[in-house]
Amino acid sequence: MASSIAMEELHVHEYDEADDSSPSTNGTGPRSSKLKSRSDGAVFLSLGLLSVFLLARLISFFVYYRASEDKLSSLSEERDLLNASLTNLTQEMDRCQRLTNNLTQEMDRRQRLCNQKKTCPEGWRRFYSSCYLLSNKCSPE
Repeated sequence: MASSIAMEELHVHEYDEADDSSPSTNGTGPRSSKLKSRSDGAVFLSLGLLSVFLLARLISFFVYYRASEDKLSSLSEERDLLNASLTNLTQEMDRCQRLTNNLTQEMDRRQRLCNQKKTCPEGWRRFYSSCYLLSNKCSPE
């Protein structure tokens, strides 16, 4: 009887070792659970790496968003300053245009005055823009 128990233990031992070295056909047994735990570990590792990558991308998008927001704020301030400057320059241009119109009107008025035919009193002679009285009388000496 002792020899039959030892034979059964030996047979069980041999079966366990054989089970470890040969692939399981029904998906149970020590080899199958080792493969399952390895594939579970690979899945968890992949998910962990994916989570880290997504977190890094999320942080980089946040940093980019903040930088863009700051740049947008700066550009808005610059736009407001440029609009104020444009308003001032437009007012200055309008003032200069009015001054130019006034000066043009004054120049036209003076040109008309110069072009009017000046007449000298009777007996006087015109020489360039002045009138002179020429006399035929001799002065007493």
